[in-house]
Amino acid sequence: MATSLNPLPSAKRERNRYLVYSATSEIPIKGEDIGKAIWASALQFLGELGVARSGLRVVDFDEKKQKGVIKVNHKSVEEGRVVLALVKEVNRKPAALRVVGVSGILKKARGKWG
Repeated sequence: MATSLNPLPSAKRERNRYLVYSATSEIPIKGEDIGKAIWASALQFLGELGVARSGLRVVDFDEKKQKGVIKVNHKSVEEGRVVLALVKEVNRKPAALRVVGVSGILKKARGKWG
């Protein structure tokens, strides 16, 4: 019998959602700067325990298209939306993040970058 590489059965794994967002700013935003801004917003709004429970992770950011993806637990989609909406500046420059879409699969989320 073949052994699975995944230690948890699919029924017990955490269900994730991927939020695709677009960034608007006067100057182009770098990936590391937007990651820091999202984390600061998440920690301020949710606190350390809330961030841990939501499973929030900054997955990807395309500097050319100014779009990115964050991952959250399926129960924390609304908290993820609020965290993105609360980002008002990136690297001390005014910026706004807007959710473009939500997906359950990372490949489909990256397809929404269009």
